[in-house]
Amino acid sequence: MAATEGIDPVPALFQTEREAAATVQHITDSPAGCGAWRDGCHRLLENTCRAAGVDLGTHAEQILLWLADEEPPIVAVIAGLIRRAHAGGLEEGRDALNASGMVLPGGGWISGPST
Repeated sequence: MAATEGIDPVPALFQTEREAAATVQHITDSPAGCGAWRDGCHRLLENTCRAAGVDLGTHAEQILLWLADEEPPIVAVIAGLIRRAHAGGLEEGRDALNASGMVLPGGGWISGPST
């Protein structure tokens, strides 16, 4: 998967924990005790959400900070899930479950007529 400019590259799919750990080695190479891991994980999650067009409210930011306390490879998997959902998600006004509707800016959804 090509990295978006200024966004940490996260592959769409990890087959092993080792693959996930390798993508966040730049985070785990930082001293864990000084908050660098949390900052790096938060930045990865926030940048991934923004690259996917997700608007982040105050509560969502709090959740990202909470998730950023996890081990960096776990955060890499979460970021990969967000990117995969974005890449494969909404196409031609249909969601992953083939429900018709309209995508709104920021990721909202208005459902279409029932079938």
